[in-house]
Amino acid sequence: MPESLGKMKHRHKQELKALEAQKAAFAKKNKSMPKKEVRAELARMEAELSERHEKELASLGDAAEPAAAAAADGASPAASGHAAGAAGAPAAAAAADSEAEPEPSALARKRNKAAARRAKKEEQARERELEIQRYAAELEAAGGSRRDREMRALNLRLSELGRAVKVMPADGSCMFHALADQLRGAGGSEGPEGGASVSDLRETAAAHLERHAERLGPFLPFEDADGDFATDPSQAVARYCSRLRNTALWGGQPEARAIAEALGRDVVIHRADSSPTVLSAADGDGGAEAGGAEAGGAEAAAASGEDEAAAGGALHITFHLHFLSTGEHYNSAALTA
Repeated sequence: MPESLGKMKHRHKQELKALEAQKAAFAKKNKSMPKKEVRAELARMEAELSERHEKELASLGDAAEPAAAAAADGASPAASGHAAGAAGAPAAAAAADSEAEPEPSALARKRNKAAARRAKKEEQARERELEIQRYAAELEAAGGSRRDREMRALNLRLSELGRAVKVMPADGSCMFHALADQLRGAGGSEGPEGGASVSDLRETAAAHLERHAERLGPFLPFEDADGDFATDPSQAVARYCSRLRNTALWGGQPEARAIAEALGRDVVIHRADSSPTVLSAADGDGGAEAGGAEAGGAEAAAASGEDEAAAGGALHITFHLHFLSTGEHYNSAALTA
């Protein structure tokens, strides 16, 4: 049975969505390709699909014409004789069908509008991601150090959120500095003096990790001196947390997750090469520890900002692969206005 017009249009719509994903993947995979060549290839992909869709629609129209002609030629004389009397029948039937067809319910209309809004947002997100990938390709072609290219790409992403990279000290506590900067004020802008310190946040993370050793321990980068987590989880986590409290042990995503859960604040980690990672406060116990000894000065800092509404918002930090020649680094994603 030949494909109907409605089914064909639905398939074309799905193929257009798939093409957008293919274009984004192509741009990401070929970041080093010159911008003109990338655009030319993307345009070729669009043209090929558009041409095929046009041919398929045209072929469907050509197939429908002979069928209509055959139906007309096969009409009986009796039917022809009654043509005049039945002239108004199609219009009457259509009117009857229109009256019988129920109006879409308010709920259905609401769902249709919501679906349209989601589709529009998804399309805008795809276009934005493609533009970022094209810009990243331009940065690659323009040269410069990997650090500079990474910084420009990150700031491009952050600019859509009204934020920019704010450099933190590279002393082994960069992630704690970045979160402390976020807690001091409205999303990382200049806030009141005092507030959360690096030691406060190290204590917050360590206490939360100890309390949830079995759940969070498997994600910690243990050393031999910490012992075997599989044999004695509590002891291994306790030794790791002792180093976390008392040395300049580098903090990463496990510690950021522990702080998010302990304070009841989502932590959003932005990267130049991928979408942000959200460490949800809801993964823990809803921030119940924030008012207790575990939170230390960190919870007081969260509530001491001049902008009280911002005190309950997400904490935005950035992760860099090429900021330092010695390894990875975290900075704060501060508001620009």
